[in-house]
Amino acid sequence: MIGVSVGGLSAWARGLGLRAGAWIGRLESNSTLNNSLAGRVVAASRAQYDASLLQRRQTDRLRTVLEAAAGASAHADVAGLLLERCHAGTDSVAELLAGIPIMTKDQVRHGLRDYLVPTPGPVDVRVTSGTSGDVTQVARPRAATVERAAVDRRLFDSLGLPPFFTLALVVPWEQEPVDSWGLIDWRIRLRQVGLDQLVGGPGTAATPADLLMTSPATCSILADRHPAGCHIVSAWEVTRPVRALLGAVAPGPPESTAEMYVAAEMSAPIAVRYPDCPSMHVNSDVVHVEIVNPHTGEPVGAGTPGLLVLTDLLNTSMPFLRYRIGDVGLVEEGRRCSCGRFTPVLTLLGRGGGRMAETRDLAARLPRRHRWVLVEQDDGTPVLLTDGVVDGDINERIPQVRPLPRALRAVLPGGLVVSLRERYPLRDWRGRSAWELRAGARSPHAAMLARRRGGPVPVERA
Repeated sequence: MIGVSVGGLSAWARGLGLRAGAWIGRLESNSTLNNSLAGRVVAASRAQYDASLLQRRQTDRLRTVLEAAAGASAHADVAGLLLERCHAGTDSVAELLAGIPIMTKDQVRHGLRDYLVPTPGPVDVRVTSGTSGDVTQVARPRAATVERAAVDRRLFDSLGLPPFFTLALVVPWEQEPVDSWGLIDWRIRLRQVGLDQLVGGPGTAATPADLLMTSPATCSILADRHPAGCHIVSAWEVTRPVRALLGAVAPGPPESTAEMYVAAEMSAPIAVRYPDCPSMHVNSDVVHVEIVNPHTGEPVGAGTPGLLVLTDLLNTSMPFLRYRIGDVGLVEEGRRCSCGRFTPVLTLLGRGGGRMAETRDLAARLPRRHRWVLVEQDDGTPVLLTDGVVDGDINERIPQVRPLPRALRAVLPGGLVVSLRERYPLRDWRGRSAWELRAGARSPHAAMLARRRGGPVPVERA
């Protein structure tokens, strides 16, 4: 007689239920994701460890995107250059992109339809409100969904997740669980759930999920209280090791075993930190990352901090070429990492802060030879990091002046302003009633904007 444990039967029954739900979801959503995904997953996995395959995937996809972009009215002034680059003999992504104007967030938000190509083909439209609360609609070719699913599998496989599983997006405000299927990979059930549903608040029960994805602050709360058997991946915000690098917190381990850096404008995650490596690796076969001088827009040397500029290598319906997302970081590439990957290593430092008037004021007060970073922390406290000796009070609004960390001493002359504020700090949501939290979809953004202005958090009443 073969013994079967109760836990084994439960896991088998749950897996069978997931498969049934996935097939039903696929039929209801008319998903086009087909068996070709298997081959794409293998190719995507191999590309991380094969430099020539990685470069070939980059350049082939970039040429296709450049050709598509030549038809969009937003790129009309450089259409000839884009078509010329499609047939250029170089295999360097940097050379193919050289001279193409940088896209800004304001251009995208106020003229996004100009980036849509005349014949976009079958598309999926992603509606996102971004950090500002302004509604943005991004169109993507449906073929990009299959490529995104293949790239996501790099992370899922590294965590040992099965083909069919539940991924829960944990939000800090109160949220009844909402399920859906097939938005990216039809085999994955996507769930949005409130933090209280997972930490066992009054009258709640833990919600089963195989993978939890949330911000580092929420990861810290879930670390000892999440359901057994779940993996936790942090996303979106700056993690503890980087905050320690910038002097914002005491040194400590990351909040989760893996990390994902995403942007709603991009077809696929920008970078991932896998469990087998302490570094964050750029998904450079689907998103190309440049680092530019925040003052001149010119590319900077490897390992030098600056503003991130992204090129989506999958979106041929609404091409994003050299899009300045507003985040700050540095990239190291051209070598094999200790984990065996050839994909570039990204250090994400935070968001490009405002405070431009204060930046100019500091630049005028500091000697030219000094290098510095102005860090704005969650509580709005600015801290000046500099590699020079500062005599006297530089600015009465700068309460702390600290040495520039050795890892950042290659920072650009003129400095950077880096914001470490979280998009939706838990303090804005803890203790608020359910009717307040359900008052409107814009309420998280209203809280964030009010915090920036220093006023009370507004509540939109229905």
